[in-house]
Amino acid sequence: MKKQLFLSFTAGLLAVCLCACMPELTRPGGEISGTVPSVPEPLSSPEETLAKEEKPLTELTLPYNANDPLNPYQSASARNHLLIPLLYDCLARPDRMRRPENQLAEEIIVDGTNCIIKWRKDARFSDGSYLTGEDIVYSFQTAMAAGSPYQATLMNVAGLTDDKDHNQVIAQLFSPDADFPLLLSFPIIKNGTGDYEFPIGISKFHVTGAHNTGVILGRNPIYYGTQPPLETIRLVHATDDDTLQFGMNTGEFDLLYTDLSTEALSGVSAPSISVPTNHLVYIGINGRRGLLARPEFRHALSLGLNRAEIAMTAYANRVRPAVYPFHPDFYRLSETEIPSRNLTGADALLDGMGLMEKDGNGYRIQNGQPIFLRLLVNSENSARSSAATLICEQLAQIGIRVEVVSGDFQQYQNSLQTGAYDLYIGETRLMDNHDFTPLLSGGALGYSTAYSEELAQRLSQYRETGEIAPLCEMFLAQSPFLPLAYREGLLYMGRSITVSITPTQQDLFYNILEW
Repeated sequence: MKKQLFLSFTAGLLAVCLCACMPELTRPGGEISGTVPSVPEPLSSPEETLAKEEKPLTELTLPYNANDPLNPYQSASARNHLLIPLLYDCLARPDRMRRPENQLAEEIIVDGTNCIIKWRKDARFSDGSYLTGEDIVYSFQTAMAAGSPYQATLMNVAGLTDDKDHNQVIAQLFSPDADFPLLLSFPIIKNGTGDYEFPIGISKFHVTGAHNTGVILGRNPIYYGTQPPLETIRLVHATDDDTLQFGMNTGEFDLLYTDLSTEALSGVSAPSISVPTNHLVYIGINGRRGLLARPEFRHALSLGLNRAEIAMTAYANRVRPAVYPFHPDFYRLSETEIPSRNLTGADALLDGMGLMEKDGNGYRIQNGQPIFLRLLVNSENSARSSAATLICEQLAQIGIRVEVVSGDFQQYQNSLQTGAYDLYIGETRLMDNHDFTPLLSGGALGYSTAYSEELAQRLSQYRETGEIAPLCEMFLAQSPFLPLAYREGLLYMGRSITVSITPTQQDLFYNILEW
Protein backbone atom coordinates (compact mmCIF):
# COMPACT_ATOMS: atom_id res chain seq x y z
CA MET A 1 0.00 0.00 0.00
CA LYS A 2 1.42 3.31 -1.02
CA LYS A 3 2.50 5.54 1.84
CA GLN A 4 1.96 9.26 1.99
CA LEU A 5 4.28 11.35 4.10
CA PHE A 6 3.34 14.82 5.17
CA LEU A 7 6.21 16.79 6.76
CA SER A 8 5.72 20.04 8.56
CA PHE A 9 5.67 22.97 6.13
CA THR A 10 5.99 25.68 8.79
CA ALA A 11 6.28 26.12 12.51
CA GLY A 12 2.54 26.06 13.13
CA LEU A 13 0.58 29.06 11.89
CA LEU A 14 -2.54 30.26 13.70
CA ALA A 15 -5.85 28.98 12.32
CA VAL A 16 -8.58 31.61 12.52
CA CYS A 17 -11.91 32.13 10.77
CA LEU A 18 -14.69 34.62 11.29
CA CYS A 19 -18.23 34.28 10.07
CA ALA A 20 -20.33 37.40 10.29
CA CYS A 21 -23.69 36.33 9.06
CA MET A 22 -24.50 32.70 9.80
CA PRO A 23 -26.55 32.00 12.95
CA GLU A 24 -25.71 28.30 13.01
CA LEU A 25 -22.89 26.12 11.86
CA THR A 26 -23.10 24.93 8.26
CA ARG A 27 -22.17 21.28 8.41
CA PRO A 28 -20.63 19.59 5.39
CA GLY A 29 -22.76 17.44 3.13
CA GLY A 30 -26.08 19.29 3.47
CA GLU A 31 -28.12 21.20 0.90
CA ILE A 32 -27.62 24.97 1.21
CA SER A 33 -30.51 27.32 0.54
CA GLY A 34 -30.43 31.06 1.14
CA THR A 35 -30.36 34.05 -1.16
CA VAL A 36 -27.05 34.99 -2.73
CA PRO A 37 -26.81 38.79 -2.83
CA SER A 38 -25.77 40.97 -5.67
CA VAL A 39 -22.22 41.75 -4.55
CA PRO A 40 -21.10 45.40 -4.60
CA GLU A 41 -17.76 46.17 -6.13
CA PRO A 42 -15.04 46.54 -3.48
CA LEU A 43 -14.02 50.10 -2.73
CA SER A 44 -10.50 49.19 -3.70
CA SER A 45 -9.00 46.16 -5.34
CA PRO A 46 -6.90 43.71 -3.30
CA GLU A 47 -3.85 44.95 -5.19
CA GLU A 48 -4.60 48.57 -4.30
CA THR A 49 -5.34 47.65 -0.70
CA LEU A 50 -2.17 45.62 -0.27
CA ALA A 51 -0.07 48.27 -2.02
CA LYS A 52 -0.58 50.70 0.88
CA GLU A 53 2.35 51.45 3.11
CA GLU A 54 2.37 48.58 5.58
CA LYS A 55 2.67 49.29 9.28
CA PRO A 56 2.93 46.80 12.12
CA LEU A 57 -0.48 45.78 13.43
CA THR A 58 -0.52 45.25 17.19
CA GLU A 59 -4.23 45.22 18.07
CA LEU A 60 -7.46 44.02 16.48
CA THR A 61 -11.12 44.38 17.40
CA LEU A 62 -13.39 41.60 16.17
CA PRO A 63 -17.10 40.81 16.70
CA TYR A 64 -18.30 37.72 18.56
CA ASN A 65 -21.35 36.41 20.38
CA ALA A 66 -20.98 36.77 24.15
CA ASN A 67 -24.02 34.55 24.66
CA ASP A 68 -22.36 31.60 22.95
CA PRO A 69 -19.35 29.80 24.49
CA LEU A 70 -15.87 29.92 23.03
CA ASN A 71 -15.50 26.25 23.94
CA PRO A 72 -14.70 24.66 20.55
CA TYR A 73 -16.95 21.66 21.19
CA GLN A 74 -19.90 23.56 22.65
CA SER A 75 -20.05 26.65 20.47
CA ALA A 76 -23.23 26.76 18.35
CA SER A 77 -22.77 29.98 16.38
CA ALA A 78 -20.60 29.96 13.28
CA ARG A 79 -19.04 33.28 14.26
CA ASN A 80 -17.71 32.00 17.58
CA HIS A 81 -16.92 28.56 16.25
CA LEU A 82 -14.74 29.98 13.52
CA LEU A 83 -12.97 32.21 16.05
CA ILE A 84 -11.95 29.14 18.06
CA PRO A 85 -8.57 28.61 16.34
CA LEU A 86 -7.36 31.82 17.96
CA LEU A 87 -7.19 29.77 21.15
CA TYR A 88 -6.61 26.25 19.83
CA ASP A 89 -4.12 24.91 17.31
CA CYS A 90 -4.90 21.71 15.44
CA LEU A 91 -2.76 18.82 14.23
CA ALA A 92 -2.83 20.00 10.60
CA ARG A 93 -4.78 22.40 8.41
CA PRO A 94 -5.20 23.00 4.67
CA ASP A 95 -2.81 25.54 3.18
CA ARG A 96 -3.60 27.88 0.27
CA MET A 97 -3.26 24.98 -2.18
CA ARG A 98 -5.39 22.77 0.08
CA ARG A 99 -2.38 20.70 0.99
CA PRO A 100 -2.09 19.47 4.61
CA GLU A 101 0.15 21.80 6.61
CA ASN A 102 1.26 20.60 10.01
CA GLN A 103 0.71 22.60 13.17
CA LEU A 104 0.94 20.46 16.30
CA ALA A 105 1.78 17.42 14.21
CA GLU A 106 5.44 16.98 13.38
CA GLU A 107 4.86 14.15 10.93
CA ILE A 108 1.76 12.45 9.51
CA ILE A 109 1.98 9.17 7.62
CA VAL A 110 -1.00 7.60 5.88
CA ASP A 111 -0.49 3.88 5.30
CA GLY A 112 -3.63 2.16 4.06
CA THR A 113 -6.16 2.33 6.85
CA ASN A 114 -3.67 3.66 9.40
CA CYS A 115 -2.88 7.32 9.96
CA ILE A 116 0.24 7.65 12.11
CA ILE A 117 0.67 10.99 13.89
CA LYS A 118 3.87 12.13 15.57
CA TRP A 119 3.51 15.38 17.49
CA ARG A 120 5.76 18.28 18.36
CA LYS A 121 7.65 17.71 21.58
CA ASP A 122 8.08 21.45 22.23
CA ALA A 123 4.34 22.24 22.24
CA ARG A 124 2.98 23.26 25.63
CA PHE A 125 -0.54 24.01 26.76
CA SER A 126 -1.29 27.43 28.20
CA ASP A 127 -0.96 25.93 31.71
CA GLY A 128 2.63 24.94 30.95
CA SER A 129 2.13 21.19 30.51
CA TYR A 130 3.50 19.46 27.41
CA LEU A 131 1.32 17.90 24.72
CA THR A 132 0.97 14.11 25.03
CA GLY A 133 -0.62 11.27 23.10
CA GLU A 134 -3.37 11.13 25.72
CA ASP A 135 -4.32 14.70 24.89
CA ILE A 136 -4.50 13.91 21.17
CA VAL A 137 -6.64 10.81 21.69
CA TYR A 138 -8.92 12.77 24.05
CA SER A 139 -9.28 15.55 21.47
CA PHE A 140 -10.10 13.00 18.77
CA GLN A 141 -12.76 11.41 20.97
CA THR A 142 -14.26 14.77 21.89
CA ALA A 143 -14.36 15.81 18.23
CA MET A 144 -16.03 12.50 17.27
CA ALA A 145 -18.70 12.69 19.98
CA ALA A 146 -22.38 13.11 19.10
CA GLY A 147 -23.24 16.77 18.67
CA SER A 148 -19.68 17.84 17.97
CA PRO A 149 -19.31 20.19 14.99
CA TYR A 150 -16.45 17.94 13.83
CA GLN A 151 -18.30 14.64 14.10
CA ALA A 152 -19.13 14.33 10.39
CA THR A 153 -15.55 14.92 9.29
CA LEU A 154 -14.24 12.06 11.46
CA MET A 155 -16.84 9.40 10.64
CA ASN A 156 -14.14 7.32 8.96
CA VAL A 157 -12.20 6.85 12.21
CA ALA A 158 -12.68 3.30 13.50
CA GLY A 159 -10.31 3.42 16.48
CA LEU A 160 -7.42 5.21 18.17
CA THR A 161 -4.19 3.95 19.72
CA ASP A 162 -1.79 5.92 21.91
CA ASP A 163 1.46 4.18 20.99
CA LYS A 164 3.59 5.33 23.93
CA ASP A 165 6.53 3.13 22.93
CA HIS A 166 7.00 5.12 19.72
CA ASN A 167 5.59 8.49 20.87
CA GLN A 168 2.84 8.44 18.26
CA VAL A 169 -0.92 8.18 17.94
CA ILE A 170 -2.46 5.86 15.34
CA ALA A 171 -5.92 6.53 13.94
CA GLN A 172 -7.40 3.39 12.42
CA LEU A 173 -9.74 4.15 9.50
CA PHE A 174 -12.70 2.15 8.24
CA SER A 175 -11.45 2.70 4.68
CA PRO A 176 -8.30 4.21 3.15
CA ASP A 177 -8.20 7.96 2.63
CA ALA A 178 -5.02 9.52 1.26
CA ASP A 179 -6.46 12.96 2.07
CA PHE A 180 -7.31 12.16 5.70
CA PRO A 181 -4.65 14.59 7.04
CA LEU A 182 -6.80 17.42 5.65
CA LEU A 183 -9.43 16.47 8.25
CA LEU A 184 -7.10 16.89 11.24
CA SER A 185 -8.08 20.54 11.75
CA PHE A 186 -10.11 19.97 14.93
CA PRO A 187 -8.88 21.80 18.09
CA ILE A 188 -6.44 20.02 20.37
CA ILE A 189 -7.34 20.42 24.04
CA LYS A 190 -5.85 19.08 27.24
CA ASN A 191 -7.14 15.73 28.46
CA GLY A 192 -10.19 16.11 30.71
CA THR A 193 -10.88 19.81 30.07
CA GLY A 194 -13.58 19.48 27.40
CA ASP A 195 -16.34 20.74 29.71
CA TYR A 196 -14.41 23.81 30.87
CA GLU A 197 -15.67 27.23 29.83
CA PHE A 198 -12.27 27.65 28.16
CA PRO A 199 -10.69 24.20 27.68
CA ILE A 200 -6.92 24.37 28.02
CA GLY A 201 -5.37 24.67 24.58
CA ILE A 202 -2.25 25.51 22.60
CA SER A 203 -2.14 28.53 20.31
CA LYS A 204 -0.65 31.96 19.79
CA PHE A 205 -3.32 33.59 21.96
CA HIS A 206 -5.13 32.87 25.20
CA VAL A 207 -7.80 34.61 27.25
CA THR A 208 -6.16 37.28 29.39
CA GLY A 209 -9.16 39.21 30.63
CA ALA A 210 -12.56 40.70 29.95
CA HIS A 211 -14.10 44.10 29.27
CA ASN A 212 -17.66 45.39 29.54
CA THR A 213 -18.76 43.98 26.17
CA GLY A 214 -16.51 41.01 25.64
CA VAL A 215 -13.21 39.20 26.06
CA ILE A 216 -9.56 40.16 25.64
CA LEU A 217 -7.06 37.78 24.07
CA GLY A 218 -3.33 38.27 24.54
CA ARG A 219 -0.24 36.63 23.10
CA ASN A 220 0.69 33.31 24.64
CA PRO A 221 4.23 33.78 26.04
CA ILE A 222 5.02 30.03 25.99
CA TYR A 223 3.81 29.39 22.45
CA TYR A 224 6.13 26.94 20.68
CA GLY A 225 6.39 28.98 17.47
CA THR A 226 7.28 32.50 16.44
CA GLN A 227 5.35 35.21 18.23
CA PRO A 228 3.13 37.27 15.91
CA PRO A 229 3.41 41.08 15.80
CA LEU A 230 -0.24 41.22 16.90
CA GLU A 231 -0.36 41.66 20.70
CA THR A 232 -4.02 42.00 21.63
CA ILE A 233 -7.38 40.95 20.19
CA ARG A 234 -10.54 42.50 21.62
CA LEU A 235 -13.68 40.45 21.08
CA VAL A 236 -16.76 42.69 21.18
CA HIS A 237 -20.32 41.39 21.50
CA ALA A 238 -22.27 41.99 18.29
CA THR A 239 -24.82 39.57 16.88
CA ASP A 240 -27.37 41.38 14.71
CA ASP A 241 -26.50 42.28 11.14
CA ASP A 242 -27.19 46.01 11.54
CA THR A 243 -24.72 46.24 14.43
CA LEU A 244 -22.09 44.29 12.51
CA GLN A 245 -22.51 46.44 9.43
CA PHE A 246 -22.50 49.69 11.42
CA GLY A 247 -19.46 48.58 13.41
CA MET A 248 -17.53 47.84 10.24
CA ASN A 249 -18.53 51.07 8.52
CA THR A 250 -17.62 53.22 11.54
CA GLY A 251 -14.28 51.52 12.16
CA GLU A 252 -15.19 49.77 15.42
CA PHE A 253 -14.35 46.40 13.86
CA ASP A 254 -11.14 45.72 11.94
CA LEU A 255 -12.22 42.60 10.08
CA LEU A 256 -15.60 41.16 9.13
CA TYR A 257 -16.29 38.03 7.10
CA THR A 258 -19.36 37.12 5.08
CA ASP A 259 -19.85 33.93 3.08
CA LEU A 260 -22.26 35.87 0.80
CA SER A 261 -25.10 33.48 1.54
CA THR A 262 -27.44 36.37 2.41
CA GLU A 263 -27.95 40.07 1.67
CA ALA A 264 -27.31 40.89 5.33
CA LEU A 265 -23.97 42.70 5.01
CA SER A 266 -24.35 44.08 1.49
CA GLY A 267 -24.23 47.64 2.87
CA VAL A 268 -20.70 47.39 4.24
CA SER A 269 -18.54 50.08 2.67
CA ALA A 270 -15.01 48.84 3.23
CA PRO A 271 -12.23 47.32 1.14
CA SER A 272 -12.54 43.57 0.74
CA ILE A 273 -10.71 40.53 -0.57
CA SER A 274 -12.07 37.18 -1.71
CA VAL A 275 -11.90 34.10 0.50
CA PRO A 276 -12.09 30.64 -1.13
CA THR A 277 -14.63 28.21 0.33
CA ASN A 278 -15.69 24.56 0.03
CA HIS A 279 -19.19 25.52 -1.15
CA LEU A 280 -19.77 23.62 -4.39
CA VAL A 281 -22.52 24.75 -6.78
CA TYR A 282 -23.55 21.94 -9.12
CA ILE A 283 -26.25 20.55 -11.41
CA GLY A 284 -27.84 17.39 -10.02
CA ILE A 285 -29.12 14.85 -12.56
CA ASN A 286 -31.96 12.36 -12.36
CA GLY A 287 -30.09 9.36 -13.75
CA ARG A 288 -33.24 7.25 -13.78
CA ARG A 289 -34.92 9.21 -16.54
CA GLY A 290 -34.60 8.52 -20.27
CA LEU A 291 -31.48 9.90 -21.91
CA LEU A 292 -30.15 11.13 -18.54
CA ALA A 293 -29.50 7.49 -17.64
CA ARG A 294 -26.82 7.36 -20.35
CA PRO A 295 -23.36 8.64 -19.30
CA GLU A 296 -22.49 9.93 -22.79
CA PHE A 297 -25.55 12.18 -22.73
CA ARG A 298 -24.62 13.55 -19.30
CA HIS A 299 -21.06 14.05 -20.51
CA ALA A 300 -22.36 16.04 -23.49
CA LEU A 301 -24.31 18.31 -21.14
CA SER A 302 -21.13 18.98 -19.17
CA LEU A 303 -19.17 19.85 -22.32
CA GLY A 304 -21.94 22.21 -23.39
CA LEU A 305 -21.76 24.36 -20.27
CA ASN A 306 -19.97 27.71 -20.24
CA ARG A 307 -18.97 27.82 -16.59
CA ALA A 308 -16.96 31.02 -16.98
CA GLU A 309 -20.04 32.85 -18.22
CA ILE A 310 -22.09 31.52 -15.30
CA ALA A 311 -19.41 32.67 -12.88
CA MET A 312 -19.22 36.15 -14.35
CA THR A 313 -22.91 36.82 -15.01
CA ALA A 314 -24.79 34.93 -12.30
CA TYR A 315 -22.24 35.18 -9.49
CA ALA A 316 -20.44 38.46 -10.27
CA ASN A 317 -17.17 36.50 -10.43
CA ARG A 318 -17.48 35.60 -6.74
CA VAL A 319 -17.02 31.93 -7.62
CA ARG A 320 -14.32 29.75 -9.15
CA PRO A 321 -15.54 27.70 -12.14
CA ALA A 322 -15.07 23.96 -11.60
CA VAL A 323 -15.36 21.03 -14.02
CA TYR A 324 -14.39 18.40 -11.45
CA PRO A 325 -15.72 18.05 -7.88
CA PHE A 326 -12.39 19.35 -6.56
CA HIS A 327 -11.59 22.97 -5.86
CA PRO A 328 -9.51 24.44 -8.73
CA ASP A 329 -6.75 25.34 -6.25
CA PHE A 330 -6.42 21.74 -4.99
CA TYR A 331 -2.76 20.80 -5.22
CA ARG A 332 -3.47 17.33 -6.62
CA LEU A 333 -4.97 18.97 -9.73
CA SER A 334 -1.77 20.87 -10.53
CA GLU A 335 -0.76 18.42 -13.28
CA THR A 336 -4.28 17.53 -14.44
CA GLU A 337 -5.68 19.15 -17.56
CA ILE A 338 -8.87 21.10 -16.88
CA PRO A 339 -11.09 20.82 -19.98
CA SER A 340 -12.84 23.93 -21.28
CA ARG A 341 -16.21 24.22 -22.96
CA ASN A 342 -16.29 21.99 -26.04
CA LEU A 343 -19.36 22.35 -28.24
CA THR A 344 -17.79 20.22 -30.97
CA GLY A 345 -17.17 17.41 -28.49
CA ALA A 346 -20.71 17.68 -27.12
CA ASP A 347 -22.19 17.53 -30.62
CA ALA A 348 -20.06 14.49 -31.46
CA LEU A 349 -21.31 12.62 -28.37
CA LEU A 350 -24.93 13.42 -29.14
CA ASP A 351 -24.53 12.56 -32.83
CA GLY A 352 -22.92 9.27 -31.79
CA MET A 353 -26.06 8.46 -29.83
CA GLY A 354 -28.10 8.81 -33.01
CA LEU A 355 -29.54 12.18 -32.00
CA MET A 356 -28.62 13.97 -35.22
CA GLU A 357 -32.09 15.02 -36.41
CA LYS A 358 -33.26 18.50 -35.34
CA ASP A 359 -36.54 20.40 -35.54
CA GLY A 360 -37.05 23.86 -37.00
CA ASN A 361 -35.82 25.49 -33.79
CA GLY A 362 -32.57 23.55 -33.79
CA TYR A 363 -33.55 21.16 -30.98
CA ARG A 364 -32.53 17.52 -31.31
CA ILE A 365 -35.29 14.98 -31.83
CA GLN A 366 -35.81 11.57 -30.27
CA ASN A 367 -38.76 9.37 -31.28
CA GLY A 368 -40.24 12.23 -33.29
CA GLN A 369 -40.25 14.70 -30.38
CA PRO A 370 -37.74 17.41 -29.35
CA ILE A 371 -35.60 16.40 -26.37
CA PHE A 372 -36.96 18.37 -23.42
CA LEU A 373 -35.54 18.66 -19.91
CA ARG A 374 -36.81 20.52 -16.84
CA LEU A 375 -34.30 22.32 -14.61
CA LEU A 376 -35.45 22.70 -11.00
CA VAL A 377 -34.26 25.79 -9.10
CA ASN A 378 -34.94 27.36 -5.72
CA SER A 379 -36.68 30.66 -6.49
CA GLU A 380 -35.39 32.16 -3.24
CA ASN A 381 -31.82 32.08 -4.55
CA SER A 382 -31.31 34.84 -7.11
CA ALA A 383 -27.87 33.69 -8.26
CA ARG A 384 -29.05 30.16 -9.01
CA SER A 385 -32.09 31.53 -10.84
CA SER A 386 -29.79 33.63 -13.00
CA ALA A 387 -27.53 30.62 -13.56
CA ALA A 388 -30.52 28.51 -14.61
CA THR A 389 -31.42 30.99 -17.36
CA LEU A 390 -27.86 30.87 -18.67
CA ILE A 391 -27.80 27.06 -18.59
CA CYS A 392 -30.94 26.94 -20.74
CA GLU A 393 -29.33 29.25 -23.28
CA GLN A 394 -26.05 27.34 -23.29
CA LEU A 395 -27.53 23.87 -23.72
CA ALA A 396 -29.77 25.13 -26.52
CA GLN A 397 -26.54 25.62 -28.47
CA ILE A 398 -26.05 21.84 -28.54
CA GLY A 399 -29.70 21.24 -29.42
CA ILE A 400 -31.08 20.45 -25.97
CA ARG A 401 -34.20 22.30 -24.87
CA VAL A 402 -34.27 23.08 -21.13
CA GLU A 403 -37.06 24.80 -19.22
CA VAL A 404 -36.64 26.29 -15.74
CA VAL A 405 -39.06 25.09 -13.05
CA SER A 406 -38.91 27.50 -10.13
CA GLY A 407 -40.30 26.96 -6.63
CA ASP A 408 -39.70 27.97 -3.03
CA PHE A 409 -37.25 25.95 -0.96
CA GLN A 410 -39.89 23.58 0.42
CA GLN A 411 -41.27 22.84 -3.05
CA TYR A 412 -37.72 22.43 -4.31
CA GLN A 413 -36.90 19.94 -1.55
CA ASN A 414 -40.12 17.98 -2.09
CA SER A 415 -39.33 17.58 -5.78
CA LEU A 416 -35.85 16.30 -4.99
CA GLN A 417 -37.09 13.84 -2.39
CA THR A 418 -39.70 12.39 -4.73
CA GLY A 419 -37.47 12.36 -7.82
CA ALA A 420 -39.79 14.77 -9.66
CA TYR A 421 -37.06 16.49 -11.64
CA ASP A 422 -34.71 16.07 -14.59
CA LEU A 423 -32.00 18.49 -13.49
CA TYR A 424 -31.60 20.78 -10.48
CA ILE A 425 -29.13 23.39 -9.30
CA GLY A 426 -27.84 22.69 -5.81
CA GLU A 427 -25.12 23.77 -3.43
CA THR A 428 -23.37 21.98 -0.60
CA ARG A 429 -20.27 22.40 1.53
CA LEU A 430 -17.78 19.60 1.01
CA MET A 431 -15.32 18.52 3.68
CA ASP A 432 -11.69 19.55 3.40
CA ASN A 433 -10.77 16.20 1.83
CA HIS A 434 -13.20 16.92 -1.06
CA ASP A 435 -15.31 13.87 -0.26
CA PHE A 436 -18.10 14.15 -2.83
CA THR A 437 -19.74 10.80 -2.04
CA PRO A 438 -22.79 12.56 -0.50
CA LEU A 439 -23.64 13.64 -4.05
CA LEU A 440 -23.35 10.14 -5.50
CA SER A 441 -25.98 7.42 -5.60
CA GLY A 442 -26.80 6.35 -2.05
CA GLY A 443 -25.38 9.57 -0.56
CA ALA A 444 -27.30 12.06 1.55
CA LEU A 445 -27.73 14.29 -1.52
CA GLY A 446 -27.69 11.47 -4.07
CA TYR A 447 -31.46 11.55 -4.65
CA SER A 448 -31.86 9.94 -8.12
CA THR A 449 -28.22 10.15 -9.18
CA ALA A 450 -27.07 7.39 -11.54
CA TYR A 451 -24.80 4.73 -10.08
CA SER A 452 -21.51 3.94 -11.82
CA GLU A 453 -19.47 0.92 -10.80
CA GLU A 454 -16.51 2.20 -12.83
CA LEU A 455 -16.55 5.54 -11.00
CA ALA A 456 -16.89 3.82 -7.64
CA GLN A 457 -13.77 1.75 -8.40
CA ARG A 458 -11.76 4.77 -9.49
CA LEU A 459 -12.82 6.67 -6.38
CA SER A 460 -11.72 3.78 -4.19
CA GLN A 461 -8.35 3.71 -5.96
CA TYR A 462 -7.97 7.44 -5.49
CA ARG A 463 -8.63 7.16 -1.76
CA GLU A 464 -5.85 4.60 -1.54
CA THR A 465 -3.25 6.26 -3.76
CA GLY A 466 -4.10 9.94 -4.15
CA GLU A 467 -3.72 9.62 -7.94
CA ILE A 468 -6.33 12.06 -9.16
CA ALA A 469 -6.04 12.04 -12.98
CA PRO A 470 -7.72 8.62 -13.54
CA LEU A 471 -10.55 9.62 -11.21
CA CYS A 472 -11.10 12.93 -13.02
CA GLU A 473 -11.13 11.18 -16.38
CA MET A 474 -13.76 8.69 -15.23
CA PHE A 475 -15.80 11.36 -13.46
CA LEU A 476 -16.07 13.40 -16.66
CA ALA A 477 -16.98 10.31 -18.72
CA GLN A 478 -19.73 9.33 -16.26
CA SER A 479 -20.81 12.85 -15.16
CA PRO A 480 -23.19 11.67 -12.40
CA PHE A 481 -23.61 15.37 -11.53
CA LEU A 482 -22.14 18.49 -13.11
CA PRO A 483 -19.95 20.77 -10.97
CA LEU A 484 -20.36 24.43 -11.85
CA ALA A 485 -18.26 26.44 -9.41
CA TYR A 486 -16.92 26.88 -5.89
CA ARG A 487 -18.31 29.97 -4.18
CA GLU A 488 -16.15 32.56 -2.45
CA GLY A 489 -16.71 34.69 0.61
CA LEU A 490 -15.58 38.24 1.34
CA LEU A 491 -13.32 39.54 4.07
CA TYR A 492 -13.98 43.21 4.79
CA MET A 493 -11.02 45.12 6.18
CA GLY A 494 -10.96 48.32 8.18
CA ARG A 495 -9.25 51.26 6.51
CA SER A 496 -6.52 51.13 9.16
CA ILE A 497 -5.51 47.65 7.96
CA THR A 498 -2.41 48.06 5.79
CA VAL A 499 -0.85 44.64 6.24
CA SER A 500 -1.03 41.99 3.52
CA ILE A 501 -3.71 39.48 4.49
CA THR A 502 -3.79 36.07 2.80
CA PRO A 503 -6.99 34.39 4.00
CA THR A 504 -8.22 30.84 3.63
CA GLN A 505 -11.64 29.50 4.56
CA GLN A 506 -10.16 27.75 7.59
CA ASP A 507 -7.86 30.62 8.59
CA LEU A 508 -8.52 34.27 7.81
CA PHE A 509 -5.23 35.07 9.53
CA TYR A 510 -3.33 32.42 7.61
CA ASN A 511 -0.20 34.58 7.18
CA ILE A 512 -0.35 36.27 10.57
CA LEU A 513 3.40 35.84 11.08
CA GLU A 514 3.96 38.19 8.16
CA TRP A 515 1.86 41.01 9.61
